[in-house]
Order: sequence, then C-alpha cells, then structure tokens
Amino acid sequence: MNPKNYSFLIFFLCAPNFVTACPVGCSCNGSSITCTSLSKPEFDLLTATLKDAPYNETTELYLSAVEEFLFPSVPDMLKLTVFKIHASPGDSEWFLRRHQFPELQTLHFTKGDLKTFPKALMSLTSLTELDLSDNKLENLGADSIHIRSIQKIILRNNEIKIIGVHVFRYMPTLKVLDLTGNNMTRLVTSDFTSAVSLKELILRNNKIELIETDTTDPLQQLETLDLSGNLLSEVRLEAQQNFRHLFSLNLSSNALHVIREGFLQLPDLQVLQLDNCDMSVVEAGAFVSLPRLHSMDIKNNPNLAYFSPYAFGNSTAFYRLNIQKTGFKRIPLTILEKVSQLYIKDTALDCSCTSRDMQDFGAVTIIDWNDATCRTKMGAVQKLSHLEKSEEPCRDNLLTPFGIKQTAIVGQAYRIYCANDGTNSKLFWVSPNKTTTEAKQPDLRKSTVKKTDYFTTTLLDPSYSKNHEERVHISTEYYGFDVVLESDAGYYECVSKSDMKTLTRKIELAVLPPEIYLNASHVATTSVHLSWNKNLKIEAVDR
Repeated sequence: MNPKNYSFLIFFLCAPNFVTACPVGCSCNGSSITCTSLSKPEFDLLTATLKDAPYNETTELYLSAVEEFLFPSVPDMLKLTVFKIHASPGDSEWFLRRHQFPELQTLHFTKGDLKTFPKALMSLTSLTELDLSDNKLENLGADSIHIRSIQKIILRNNEIKIIGVHVFRYMPTLKVLDLTGNNMTRLVTSDFTSAVSLKELILRNNKIELIETDTTDPLQQLETLDLSGNLLSEVRLEAQQNFRHLFSLNLSSNALHVIREGFLQLPDLQVLQLDNCDMSVVEAGAFVSLPRLHSMDIKNNPNLAYFSPYAFGNSTAFYRLNIQKTGFKRIPLTILEKVSQLYIKDTALDCSCTSRDMQDFGAVTIIDWNDATCRTKMGAVQKLSHLEKSEEPCRDNLLTPFGIKQTAIVGQAYRIYCANDGTNSKLFWVSPNKTTTEAKQPDLRKSTVKKTDYFTTTLLDPSYSKNHEERVHISTEYYGFDVVLESDAGYYECVSKSDMKTLTRKIELAVLPPEIYLNASHVATTSVHLSWNKNLKIEAVDR
C-alpha cells in the first residue's frame, strides 16, 4: 500500500470526531435540535449530550412529548435563544439556575401541568416572548412578576379567573398579552394599567359579562382590544375611560342584540368588528362618536333588520363595510351615503326595493356585486347583476325586531322597537291608556353628558340636578322607558301613516318582578352575612 494512504488512514482514525451523530429521538439542523417522544433514559442521554461540543452551542431547542421533563436536568446553555417544550409534564415547579440560559429570548412551555406562574422566570434577563398556553394556571397572583425584558406573553387556554392589580408593574416593555380561552368574567381596567407599554390585549373566548372602568389611569398605549367570543350584552367604552388611543376593537360573537346610542366614544378607533353578535337593531347615534372609523364588519347577523338612518354622525365617512348574511330587506340609504366599499353577499334583499334603490348606489363600490342576490315577491332568488330597474312599488313595512310579545323586568331600562323600513311615512305610538303621540326623530344626547352613576353628586343630592328628564321617551325608532314600572304593562300600538296606506303593529309588553333572593352566607353569634344573586339593572339611578 502506498505510504501516503497509510498516513491518511492514521490521520482519519486519530483525528477528533467533528461529525457527531444527532441524539437518539432527535433531528438536528445546524444549531437547532428537535426531539419528539423521548423516554426518561433518552431525555437523560440528551441532557448529557448537551453538555459537550458542539451541542453546548445549540441556539434553538424544541422538545415534544418528553416522558419526564425537568428544567434542572438541562445543562447551562450559554447560546440558547429559543426553547420550546410541548406536552411534556413533570415540572410543576420550576427551578432555574441563575445563568442557565443567559441569552434565552423565546420560551414556550405548552400543554403541561403548570398551576402557578413561575417566579423562576426572573433569572431569564433576556426573555422577550413567553408562551404558557394549555396549562392549568388559575391566576397570575397578587405579587409583581419581574421580567423586565418581556414583550409578549401568551397564556391561552388556561383556567385564569383573576389578575392581580400590580402583576405587570415590573414588565415595562410588555406590548402583547394574549389571555384567549380562560375563565375571566370581568374586564377590570385597573388590572392592566401597570402594563404601561401594552399595545395589544387579547381576551377572546373568555366568559366576560362586564367591563369595569374602575380607574382614571388610562391604558396609554393600548391600540388593539379583542373581546370576541365573550358574554357581553352591552358595551360602553369611552376615551375618557382608559381607551384613549384604541385603534382596533373586536366585539364579534357577543350577544349584542342592540347597538345603543353612543355605545362607543373612541375618537381614534378605525377598525370595528361586530360580526356574529345576534344583532337586531342599530340605534340612532350608535356610531356618532367614531369620527375616524375606517372599516367595520357586521356580517353574520341574520336578524339585523333595522339600521337607523341617524346611526352615523354628519362627519363620519368611512371606507369599508361588510353586511354579508344580514337580514336587510333593503340597503339603508345612510350606508350608501357613507361607505366607499361595501360587501353584501347573502343579504336577504327584496328585489323590488333593491331595483328602485339602485339609483342611490352612487359612488359606492359593491365588491361582491357578481355574487350578490335578492329575493322576488314569489320567493325566487335573482342575481343583482341581472336585475333590471322596476316600477314595482317597494312594499312598505313596519319593523318590529323583537316581535309582538315582549317582556321587561321592573327597574330596568327597556325599549319597544318599531320603525319604518326606509319610507317617509309618519309614525305614531298609542299607549295602553289610548294616548296617541306622534313620534319624532330620536333626540341624541351629547357625548359630553355623563351618565349618572353611584359616585355623582346628583345621586347624593337629587336637587343638584338642573335638567329633569322624562321617564318615557318616544321616537320614530322606539317607545322607551328609563325605568320600567309594573304599570307599564299592556298593549302598545305602532302606527305608520302615509297618503297611500296605514300600517299598524300591536305589541304586548309583559312586566315581571325581578328574581332577586337573599342568601345567608355566614351566621355568627352577633351578625348575619347576606348576599344576593343579582342587582336591579337601573341606569337612571338619580330618579
């Protein structure tokens, strides 16, 4: 054999092994290691391997379905920047060495058995993203959590009910907080005011019934708020109440049957999502305090039939509106006047009304025009693109979105809705005592007028109030009660009169007592503690 060949063979056998096999159950790609379904011996072998070169310079480590994962078993990894552990129970309490992962920026520990927020995270001084989704966290505790470098926290699908007031005090750079799929029943704004850099708050698919603006400290930087998939039946958000710079708001999949006058007073809001809310009515003044509104979705609301011609302010002119799969028989004129781009596919339009209204479409661009349809008097479906202008009269209609039999509770604010469907007919209301009143355009309250609450001087001293408001308000949209009394029960007639015809709807209002009962939660020798199941829903508390 050639001496040169001997020399090469000796060098090959004696040289250091630069090419090392990837650990058992893992795949390696450069400085990244991914391991799946490791038994305990295999995990122990991996941790031993990570101590030596070249694996001690790993920058990304992904572990899934490890039989018994323990943080202390992982050696110090000075260059690790991404560490993701999934479906690997076994470490319910974390013990991290002070310099175990000095450069770690992204940590995911998902689908585990974690029940408390790990205080050991304080040692991760470079951490910017933390994901603890699909664990068993019930709260974030009352103590402040020190992660000064953190920018994004994801806590989806845990069991979190409450958040401590000062939890985020030592997270000065936190920008995104995702609490999707937890058990929160209230949004309390003071819980988040210590997160001074928070821009995006995601509370999707919780059980939130109430928004409490219990502090005057605004969420200065908050731009995006997602409350979709909760149990909200009413929303009132104001710029003065912590939401000064809100840009995008998602209220989809809440039971918002009525969009009330002035329900949002957010001058910077540009994107609003209200799809799939089982919506029936949009009142006058609903969007008057959204001067910068750019895009709105109200799709997938098949019961939405009435959209007030006074819903928008005079200055409101926005770009995009989606009304697909709504219950409109005709597109409200106010929408055609305000919107540049419109989506109308699968809306229950009346062909006779639509053919007459086409002249009012003006400059609006209907994006899905070729897919849009209407229904004829005989029930046939016809494409709008094939619709010819017709002289057939548009059928007058009185809209009663909540039917002709309705129920109210003593003490609550309630409105009986009845309105003309885009006609110029006069509207009259006949009360149970046969008093007839001609309805007028809704009187919009100024956004600067504050609703009386339990902390106003008006409540403490009713004589302080200068303006007396009537308990009953009658308009072309509703017969409304600020406070329902038992004597308000009876039949109300909504009458539309024009030169051609008169239409009447008789609506029966039943009034029930509130179902409030007391419980003795604690009985002592000198006292009894009482609790009750609910409060009266009285808005006008100064009466």
